[in-house]
Amino acid sequence: MARALPPTLTRATPVVGRLRRDLPAVRRALLALPALRPSAVDALGRTRTALAAATPILRGVRYYGSDFILGVLNGLAGVAVGNYNELGHYARLEFVQNVQTLLGGALSSLVPALTGGGLLGPINVRTHLDARCPGSTAPPAPDGSSPWVPDPSICDPADSMPASVNQP
Repeated sequence: MARALPPTLTRATPVVGRLRRDLPAVRRALLALPALRPSAVDALGRTRTALAAATPILRGVRYYGSDFILGVLNGLAGVAVGNYNELGHYARLEFVQNVQTLLGGALSSLVPALTGGGLLGPINVRTHLDARCPGSTAPPAPDGSSPWVPDPSICDPADSMPASVNQP
């Protein structure tokens, strides 16, 4: 252990020199902190007010944040497949749409003929579903664990996907 001390001190000497050179600037910065106190207290007070006003938004993000991220990555962009060939790495995006929600989503207004009979026969299309609960874009679980109703003020279980989508 004592043999390691001389090489360590030799390597530490330039570091200590730089630290001694920087200490006056660090001291001046620390002495300026009391002057920042009123601004910092005011900023923290405003942050508290802003967070209190944003609580309803943050509550929704808490429940639907993962749905939003997965919806953008999987539903909007599709499924990305990364491969490698002689030219290098590449990614392929595939548009994937759940058959059960295809005509009930944004496309329902574009294809009104299909919803009334047409080639596919009568299709049960539900529109204006804007208060879905977390987990309700998939058929409900047999054990009743989905959809999840965390707070009745932010979602309506009636907007959930019915269990009848699993029936032929």
